[in-house]
Amino acid sequence: MYENWPFFKSMVDNAQLELTRAHIATSRLYAKRVPEPSGPRIQRLIEEEFDRTRNALLQVTGASDLMDSAKVVKSTVGLRNPVLMPLNVLQVALMDRWADLSDDERSGEWREAMLQTIAGIAAGMQSTG
Repeated sequence: MYENWPFFKSMVDNAQLELTRAHIATSRLYAKRVPEPSGPRIQRLIEEEFDRTRNALLQVTGASDLMDSAKVVKSTVGLRNPVLMPLNVLQVALMDRWADLSDDERSGEWREAMLQTIAGIAAGMQSTG
C-alpha cells in the first residue's frame, strides 16, 4: 500500500515527519514540571507510544530510519532541535517562576520574556502546535 497508494503514502510520510519533528528530550523537560506520579507516568506512555509508532512506520516503509526518503527535511529538523533547546529551557524556567510573580511582574518584563519564548519556539518549529 505504501508504494502503490498515494493517499496512504502521504499519510505515512506525514506521520514520519511529525515523529521526526517530535523531540523526546524537550518533552521530558516540560514533563518534569508535572507532579508525580502523573508527570513521569504520562511521559513514559508518550515515549512508549512514540517507539511503537516509529517501529510501525519503519516496518511499513521498509526504511532504516524515519524520513530516509526526505534527507533535506530530515536534516533541517535535525538542526532545529539543538537551536530551540535553549528557548525551551528558558521557557520552563519562566514557567517555574511564574506562580511566584506579582501581578505587576506578570504584566511587565516577565510577560514579554514568556511571549518571546512562545514566539521563538513557534517560529523555530514552523508551527504553533
